[in-house]
Amino acid sequence: MNSTGAGSRGVIRRPLTTRRWVFAALSTWLAFAPALAQDDPMPRPQQLERDVQFWIRVYTQIDTNAGFLHDQYNLGVVYDTLHFALNTTPAERERQVDQAREGYVAALRRIADAGDAPLSADDQRTKDLWGADITPARLRSAIDDIRFQLGQADRFRAGLIRSGAWETHIAETLANLGLPAELAVLPHVESSFNPAAYSKVGAAGLWQFMRSTGRRYMRIDSAVDDRLDPFRSTEAAAQLLAYNYRVLGSWPLALTAYNHGTAGVRRAKETLGSDDIVRIVRSYSSRTFGFASRNFYVSFLAALDIDRNPEKYFGALQRQSETRFQEVQLPAYVPMATLERALKIDAEKLRALNPALLRSVWDGQQRVPKAYHLRLPLEGSPWTRELLAQRLSPAEMFAGQSGPPRYRVQRGDTLAGVAERYGVSADHHRARDAGDNGRCGCGDRTRTSRGDRGHAARGARAPLSRRRGVAGRGAARKRRGRGRGLEGTHGRGQPATGVGGTGGGAGSCARAGGRGRAERRSQRLQRRARRHDPRGRGRDAGALRRLA
Repeated sequence: MNSTGAGSRGVIRRPLTTRRWVFAALSTWLAFAPALAQDDPMPRPQQLERDVQFWIRVYTQIDTNAGFLHDQYNLGVVYDTLHFALNTTPAERERQVDQAREGYVAALRRIADAGDAPLSADDQRTKDLWGADITPARLRSAIDDIRFQLGQADRFRAGLIRSGAWETHIAETLANLGLPAELAVLPHVESSFNPAAYSKVGAAGLWQFMRSTGRRYMRIDSAVDDRLDPFRSTEAAAQLLAYNYRVLGSWPLALTAYNHGTAGVRRAKETLGSDDIVRIVRSYSSRTFGFASRNFYVSFLAALDIDRNPEKYFGALQRQSETRFQEVQLPAYVPMATLERALKIDAEKLRALNPALLRSVWDGQQRVPKAYHLRLPLEGSPWTRELLAQRLSPAEMFAGQSGPPRYRVQRGDTLAGVAERYGVSADHHRARDAGDNGRCGCGDRTRTSRGDRGHAARGARAPLSRRRGVAGRGAARKRRGRGRGLEGTHGRGQPATGVGGTGGGAGSCARAGGRGRAERRSQRLQRRARRHDPRGRGRDAGALRRLA
């Protein structure tokens, strides 16, 4: 393990540097070494081969300007391949997909109604996709199962190239925990190895952690989001996968739990009385065990096959070279502008090496935290904590973090006006501070910093086919009133609005005044209750009165 501490130089495998991490790695290895060393930790059952081949086609044959219209349960049935012109708008794509789907809905009805009567050439081709034993009843049920899958070949190829930057660290992290090396390909499924990827439901980074799960393993606050750090998030993902395996006992189930949640997969296992991945994928039914959860393990097997044979699918590839840098531990809370001056390093270089630092840090609203391991370019003079402390004056080092600026809402203020004054969006204020009606009341305080929300704007979104969460997030989000429809953690259901998500943004205090002080006070108490107990457990009217 060639890791470096503060001030050291060389190739970084970041960061087996803390006692806590070393202890966790040793404990996990001792606990799992016999079980994790099995000969075939990632079995590829013949019964799932058609599904694996479907995802190989998605990842290698069609790019994001095309997609398959297919049956969501029988992935061997692909009705058509749709192609979109460059720069086609999302609305136009949706219209084309809907039009094609309606055509096959009508075709399935005709075929089911025809019985043994002769069919047109196109209808016969559609019928032949189902095989000789297909029945009219099965064809009618298939009408509701037509689904569109966007291609991913261009993203997967780019991910193969990017993966070289972190593959050594990922391999070493898995080895230190005694985990199968095959798990290293999981970011292909999650983010196409894009550390800046954000999903529409809030999953972030190379390994697509949701905030709630990420906080169990990483630092996530107003200044730092380690989900965006490919090194730290790798260690977190390894710990989560080890936990899933310990609970569920097999790697197919542990990987499925990475998407569907440990509790959800355990419930499937107990319901069917089996840990057979084929039986669970084919037979288990629940409101949240949707297309993404059923296909997570087979899409992983497809990614594993492609990663092992990239030339077979994409020709010669040159993977990105391993990321190299040095680190220095900060002696105190220090503004980024001060560090740029003291280190004499360009801000863009620092930003590229430290993706976990959020926009609030780069904008100067928050300081780089004390003891943070700041990455620096490998070239140049070596840095240590002591040397950096000498370069900084006492006035430039702080004992604590700076709080986000707040503004007290005045009569006549609008969210749009306050947002323009402080350089943030009205949607940002509404999502953070507005009540259930989407308004801020007179006398309310609103935060004017963008914090980690602003960071999402510069991060790429996760691939359409891979917007998913980690470790049981679907049920937790539904308890908080932000459920994502039938697809559970994958986020393919209809999006639900959050608090104030559909409220108007231009309502002024003058107009809101007629609603009464009691109502505004009730809304403030509800917001305070949510901050104290975000999941909404144990809060009743008495609890709200006590908060008052």
